[in-house]
Amino acid sequence: MTAETPRRPDALTIAAIALTAYAICAFAHEALGHGGACVLLGCRPQLLTSMSFDGNASLLPHSATRIVAAGGSIVN
Repeated sequence: MTAETPRRPDALTIAAIALTAYAICAFAHEALGHGGACVLLGCRPQLLTSMSFDGNASLLPHSATRIVAAGGSIVN
């Protein structure tokens, strides 16, 4: 039996996994965090991108808008 030498990780594969993980985390933060809190509190979502979420929270009390703002951090 011969001992195999450990293979070095492929840098391109690691970079692809990192970028995919980042995209999933950013989407979860915006959509599930801010968007989910908005929908649960009765706010109407208006814009969702990979970097921001905007909802019509004009009819919500100030405390509810703070919950929507905290939703992203809670998902993180």
